[in-house]
Amino acid sequence: MKSLLVGLGNPGDQYANTRHNVGFWVIDQLDACLRDRGLVREGHAVPGESPAGPSSLVSFVDPADSSTLFLLKPGHFMNRSGGPTVAVLNALGLDCDSLLVAFDDLDLPVGRLRLRGKGSSAGHRGVQDIIDQLGRAEFARLKVGIDRPAASDQVVDWVLEPFATDARSLVDLSVEAATRASLEWWKSGLEAAMNRFNRWRPGQDEETTPSRPQERGADHCSSVEGRPGARSQDRTTPEGVRMTERLYEGMFLFDANESARRWTELETRVESILSKNDAKLKYTERWPDQRLAYEIKGARKGTYYLTYFTAPPGNVQQIRRDSELTEDILRVLVLHEEGLDQEMEQRRQMAVTRKEDEARRAAERAAAPVAEESADATAAASDDAPAAETTGDAPAADAPAAEVTADAPAAEATDDAPAVAADAPAENAAPADADADAPKAEEGARE
Repeated sequence: MKSLLVGLGNPGDQYANTRHNVGFWVIDQLDACLRDRGLVREGHAVPGESPAGPSSLVSFVDPADSSTLFLLKPGHFMNRSGGPTVAVLNALGLDCDSLLVAFDDLDLPVGRLRLRGKGSSAGHRGVQDIIDQLGRAEFARLKVGIDRPAASDQVVDWVLEPFATDARSLVDLSVEAATRASLEWWKSGLEAAMNRFNRWRPGQDEETTPSRPQERGADHCSSVEGRPGARSQDRTTPEGVRMTERLYEGMFLFDANESARRWTELETRVESILSKNDAKLKYTERWPDQRLAYEIKGARKGTYYLTYFTAPPGNVQQIRRDSELTEDILRVLVLHEEGLDQEMEQRRQMAVTRKEDEARRAAERAAAPVAEESADATAAASDDAPAAETTGDAPAADAPAAEVTADAPAAEATDDAPAVAADAPAENAAPADADADAPKAEEGARE
């Protein structure tokens, strides 16, 4: 059985953190969850596009029932989402009953979800384009609430702005719930997902018993099943055996200003989160500060802290959640993939090489003043040596036949002799235009 989940959003870093891209967030979190659970992942090219994009299409196969879930992020602007969606449906031979579309909804408050089996676009241009391309509106949709602005004429700017800082934790819980709702739809159908998640509220867990118990492993991506305060390390396999540890790469982002003042404290905070969730650090790197593509929690420059750690797969989601709820951590990305152990060792060796090079250069700098002093001493010794005395009246004993007199003219400088000039100043470089106009967002991104 094949199913297709489509998340709607706008491509590009300038839109990545905006309200209109909630559908992409659902896809990204579901992708990470299914990888953490060890399901086989495969990338695909969208029909009509090159393998490099712009759209993203991956699939996961659940060995328990051989079902396949395809995850699609259209790579065009919002109002052109229908083309890639219909192309993938046709290529897979699927009808609308196998389609679920996740997107932001202005008519729902932040912290609410709603699943529907059909309906109008309600003004959402991405959904409307899918309806237009399909020629029908009978397909399931998963709406994630983003609330409306106070004034109706602010809607366009509202959807293209990031969530307020005080709302972000609530949004993250909604996206996590939307991830579980998507899995429930995949495994148990739309009606079961509607019954469980249309009543969902933050802090109030939906019914946690799956419709079919044998599907529990694939159904629940969240390691704590949405229960605030639950400890992820208590999670075990159905046989009661603790899950095997895996190697993960974790990237934590901090405000560069805070890193400069409190690095040891921030580093300790990450270590505490990992330790609490039975994760063991294997290697860490602090990267140089970088300018961020867009402002995150008021920060324009960030410090990335790269970590490699081992942990039970069931604990990873709680590590993400604990990190996201920590004020000092701006962003966190945790992933597991083949070859991480080799990558970690390569980074370790590169770090050793860098330290050796730095030590060598430091030794060379320390030795440089000694060499200069030696050269100065040699020059001083030369200055102290007596010079041969000459007079204008008496020629040297071995002087040549030509008579040297005091009246002999000195060699005159001529126009042809090159003059030694002071270093000419370098030409003034034209200042870089730091305020070059950024390209305007296409109209499609605003709808």
